[in-house]
Amino acid sequence: MGERRFLTPDWIDLGRASLRYAVAGPPDAEGPPLVLLHEMAGSMETWEPAIEILARTHRVIAYDWRGCGQSEKISGEVTLDDHVGDLAALLDALGVGGKPVIAGIAVGSAIVAAFAARHPKRTGGIVLVCPAMGIAADKKAERLQWIDQFEAAGMRSIVENSLAGGYPERFRTGREDLFATFRARWIGNDPHSFGATYRMLLDFDMPPILARIACPALVVAGEFDPNRTPQYARGIAGQIPGAAFKVVAGGHHMPHQVPEICADFVSEFAATLPGYGET
Repeated sequence: MGERRFLTPDWIDLGRASLRYAVAGPPDAEGPPLVLLHEMAGSMETWEPAIEILARTHRVIAYDWRGCGQSEKISGEVTLDDHVGDLAALLDALGVGGKPVIAGIAVGSAIVAAFAARHPKRTGGIVLVCPAMGIAADKKAERLQWIDQFEAAGMRSIVENSLAGGYPERFRTGREDLFATFRARWIGNDPHSFGATYRMLLDFDMPPILARIACPALVVAGEFDPNRTPQYARGIAGQIPGAAFKVVAGGHHMPHQVPEICADFVSEFAATLPGYGET
């Protein structure tokens, strides 16, 4: 038995990209809506266990960003601006006004941060979970070789190495079927879209973007995340004016591994924002 399905997905062609998305929770929920972005090579199912909790009290929107899950695949290159534009267009198409709380995992956090910097009047607050804001210069040549490998041999050729750190044994034990579904879905990624996304990550220049963020921000690190360590995440928080920082007992794919913890810190953060309690 694999994951239990909660979300009911739909698709929308925004002209710029066709995206798979889902909306959950009461339409008249208290407080701002929550918009959730997954990690690189992920899908909205990474957030699904946490959404099942959050949707009891919040209106929640999640989607597969361009090149991931069942959204439109990438042909050629993709940029951070492309993803920011996709998110803005999706919110417009769904009629999401006001200032939602937007949360992202890993590279999803970079999209969230860039959206907040570009659209301050459309962002109530952001949560950056295990943020991935670039690759160290001395690692880029090695990562380019790795990209060539999986584009030629497919995602199966790198799955064990990739998930060894991102989804450690402590979160697989007793949840073997859930992890098996996560792993199978991960292998199903389009390697060329993943390669284009990874090249985008190599080109990030995030410090100027982070410095422009004006909304409340929370940066969350996973205690058991060797990919983006608490020390790394704390450094990201230090570049965002006024950002809060916390470490929780999760790994890199945190909403799938410890959904209760994720639902708690997202909802608690939302409750601290101006306008909470208004519908």
